[in-house]
Amino acid sequence: MIKRYPKNVPGDFYVEDGCCMSCGVPESEAGDMFEWDELETYVHCYVRRQPETPSDTEKMLNVVWNAEVECIRYAGSDPEIIRRLVQSGEGSVCDDNLRHQYRAEARDEVLFVRDNATPGTLAAEFHAYLFGIPGFDERPRYAVRMGAASEREAIIRLSWFAPHFHRLRFRRGSTESEWRVQIEPEIKEAGRAVCRILQGWLDSNANIRDQRWSSRAERMAGIAQPFAY
Repeated sequence: MIKRYPKNVPGDFYVEDGCCMSCGVPESEAGDMFEWDELETYVHCYVRRQPETPSDTEKMLNVVWNAEVECIRYAGSDPEIIRRLVQSGEGSVCDDNLRHQYRAEARDEVLFVRDNATPGTLAAEFHAYLFGIPGFDERPRYAVRMGAASEREAIIRLSWFAPHFHRLRFRRGSTESEWRVQIEPEIKEAGRAVCRILQGWLDSNANIRDQRWSSRAERMAGIAQPFAY
């Protein structure tokens, strides 16, 4: 049976007792909602404050998505949070049986609106965003390769474990201001991480609006989501 670490504050999110590996993700993603217990043999994190705003919830979900192991769990019953966790492949961290109503989705495309752009300028802006992430250029395993850009498309290949490069294709959509990015991960399981990196850039760019994410199955059903996950 899964037990909460005793110092977690009451609420939906919690750290499992004895699970913490001191990965540093809670500190980097949501340091204002976590605290650390200095034990004799290791450090154990715990939730000291529950999310209070939508921004807080996004930070907490980022902790769940980026943590090395499934130590941060969700005991709530909010169907939207459960749906996003399950569709991102993290349904096992949900305590509520509502998780069985959803399935993991491999989202591989996003449409968005951006005026006065080209495939090349979009790819260049994403490239600049990557190297603006603190510590990105100091990580020896991270690599980015820019392909030749044309009026039709531009390609970036991203890797954090060489030689596995994941391709992102920046293409025109159905109108002059609509754009499509297609994600082609070399390793299927890495696709969700690529999506989250791409969404970070889209969210940070004030000139981009109306994100519509989808998997192949969702496109066939005419469904799109405003978040990657």
